[in-house]
Amino acid sequence: MNRLIVNKYMLKQEVATSDNGTVLYLAEDIANGFSYFIKAFKGGESNDADKLRDYFYAEAKKLAHLNHRNILQTIDFFEEGYTFYLVQEHVVSYRLDEIIKHHSGNKELPTLHVIKQVLKALSFAHSRGVIHRGVSASNVFVAKNGLVKLDGFGASSHMPIETGTGANFFAAAAYMSPEQIVNPKEIDHRSDVYSVGMLIYQMLTGAPPREAGSTIIQLMRQMEEDIPDIRGKLPGIDPDLAEIIHRALSRSPDQRFQSCDEFLAALERYQHRDDFARAEQQKMTEAKQRRRKFAARGVFAAAMLAVLTWGAWYQFFAERIETVLRLQGSNTIGAKLAPALAEEFLKRKGAHKTRREAGANEEEVRIVGSMGGTRAWAVEVKSHGSATAFEGLEKAQCDIGMASRSIKKEEADKLSVLGDFTQYGSEHVIGLDGLAVIVNVANPLSTVDKDTLARIFAGEAGSWKDVGGNDKAIGLYARDDKSGTYDTFKSLVLDKKKLSGNAKRYEDSNKLSADVAGDPGGIGFIGLPYIKSSKALAISASAAGSAIYPNAFTVAQEEYPLSRRLYMYVPPKTGNPLARDFIEFVLSDDGQEIAEKNGFVSLKVRTETPVLPDNAPTEFRTMVDGAERLSLSFRFRPDTLSFDNRSRRDFDRLIHALDRKELQGRKVMLFGFSDVSEGRKSKEVAEQWTKLVAGELTARGVKPAVEMGMGSIMQLAEGGTRVGKLRNNRVEVWLSRR
Repeated sequence: MNRLIVNKYMLKQEVATSDNGTVLYLAEDIANGFSYFIKAFKGGESNDADKLRDYFYAEAKKLAHLNHRNILQTIDFFEEGYTFYLVQEHVVSYRLDEIIKHHSGNKELPTLHVIKQVLKALSFAHSRGVIHRGVSASNVFVAKNGLVKLDGFGASSHMPIETGTGANFFAAAAYMSPEQIVNPKEIDHRSDVYSVGMLIYQMLTGAPPREAGSTIIQLMRQMEEDIPDIRGKLPGIDPDLAEIIHRALSRSPDQRFQSCDEFLAALERYQHRDDFARAEQQKMTEAKQRRRKFAARGVFAAAMLAVLTWGAWYQFFAERIETVLRLQGSNTIGAKLAPALAEEFLKRKGAHKTRREAGANEEEVRIVGSMGGTRAWAVEVKSHGSATAFEGLEKAQCDIGMASRSIKKEEADKLSVLGDFTQYGSEHVIGLDGLAVIVNVANPLSTVDKDTLARIFAGEAGSWKDVGGNDKAIGLYARDDKSGTYDTFKSLVLDKKKLSGNAKRYEDSNKLSADVAGDPGGIGFIGLPYIKSSKALAISASAAGSAIYPNAFTVAQEEYPLSRRLYMYVPPKTGNPLARDFIEFVLSDDGQEIAEKNGFVSLKVRTETPVLPDNAPTEFRTMVDGAERLSLSFRFRPDTLSFDNRSRRDFDRLIHALDRKELQGRKVMLFGFSDVSEGRKSKEVAEQWTKLVAGELTARGVKPAVEMGMGSIMQLAEGGTRVGKLRNNRVEVWLSRR
């Protein structure tokens, strides 16, 4: 085929075509070179085009949330020229129908290996309210390492019947449950149980239960007749396994397994029954031996035998732990957030329980998830500082690097043999961190700049009078050295200065906040959730900058001076696919909720009506009167017209936010601002940036109502400096009143 480009993907090879007109392509992302599967479904120009479009996007959005190791992951979806495209992860694998075709009549062990993973995938989907409706051998992919991926959920696989030829309805007739044939809109998850029963039947025998006759006759027989007992084709099959299959294929949903978990448990019991029987027999034999030896040798011999017996049992049932993911770097991320994310990630991948195990020291932990039987997966987290993230990536000691700062040029240069770690797809902003500087409520001070703050905590100002306050001694309160909060403060405020030795150090944030609230001369720094009874100061980046109060909104905007990004880095061509799975989970709504629960500011889009600065021009005040500002601002790489990596993700976050009911129908307004260093071209540059943002939004179906370059007004930080450029150069997003 001629190579075609759709959206940002190059279609390289046509892999398969299904009966419903869906074409499966092998494709490549032009930007990063990654391979994907893309399904193309031609919608046509029918009167039902809008209905078809709504159905496709609704299903595609649902699929994007099915993040499980046994489900072929949906990455992207879009429409182009009356064709709908679904982008999915690419897995080097074989389709199960081809395996069955070339290896007619599979052995029991590999069959159950595949079926159990299919059941785990369906169980996860059912827990998210998604019914597959089309389980078949053509939708199951088996990788060389034995990993099974289930495809065919919704979207292009199950477009509404009335919009097509109807061929897709009959494509998987052999796997359809009787109730699905009668009324496909009224089925529940037990229909998928039936389809898996048909799949295991076909794998073991090499063919479906019924092959003769037309599709319509086949459907009629499935509605009216029981499936023939598998023992008719496989006389040597174990009766217990035959009964499991027979139950799964019951015509009545009430007689089947009532869930995929129940089906899976039955297979697990069947597979391990001999093991349990042998273990019980061994236990009985050893019990007799213990009684004889106890009589002959006394209590000591019996006790020794009990120890040996326990050792045998332990060896038999001991977990086989496989380390599947290694994270290394920032203590700010690794202390609490990374382990919490790892626990939930393992659950999403099928772990039924998790636990934390201490590592070699306090900065190391291993999160272990029990995956069923004696299998367990582990995620290793080592938190020795941001610099170790890049050292670990260079030495292949970790799969993901954690950093509370962006990668330095010298670090990127050293890692360049592995690819560009500054590019989109390798550098990921996973959340934001912000600190509040607190004082006693009676302290008249309300604002302070970062330089003055550094002098205070370095002990260079002993009295509030030295910094424009009352003649009262300053009491310093700080978190301990092991705290991520202190790590952040040291990075953002102290820089090369050292914390005064007179500062009282605290392990407990609540205690620090309470003590500052009780000391009229006290000052401390704390995470945003711990301000409580103290007073938070507004902070300016410099004496010339605007002072901004700390809250989740100003931190999310990155306009509050004591805010910073948290990063995760993945090698451009990582050999561990779970690394990218983990990143996608961290960036998902669920992952961001975990970030919030652990005291960080998430990347979720918020709205607020802010107080405008005194230097806001009248024209701007009039434009935003009654409007709300969003918590994201689009920013660019220094001295370029390229969006930074957070902003590239923020476009999708913004589109997702505009789908929320409370934001629907609001007009988008864009206002661009530039740093004073742009001089006479400041307004022109701001307009150029605003147009770039507007173009990206328009391409995603959102046409801004206002696009205005404001120039170098309303500066957030001292112009001309590196920090000033990063904060002042921005495009703000506002929503008009309804």
